Amino acid sequence: MDGGLPLLDPVRVQVGGKGLTVDIDGERAGASPLRLVLEAGSHDVRVAGERGVATFSLQASEGQRWCFADRSRGIKVVSCG
Repeated sequence: MDGGLPLLDPVRVQVGGKGLTVDIDGERAGASPLRLVLEAGSHDVRVAGERGVATFSLQASEGQRWCFADRSRGIKVVSCG
């Protein structure tokens, strides 16, 4: 995730709620609430909580924001509002 150069317009990933575990590209990124900055490109995001596990394949462009939350029907992509 660190290419040594500053990110001009990074991709931002935010996971709301408490106690969700987050893996990015197969590596543990932490537990929610969590805010991450990634380089643009393909990323696999795995979010696990009490209601199950969800895996998302992102094709992230510079400046995009991706937000996830644990809802009543599982872990979903939500508005970053």
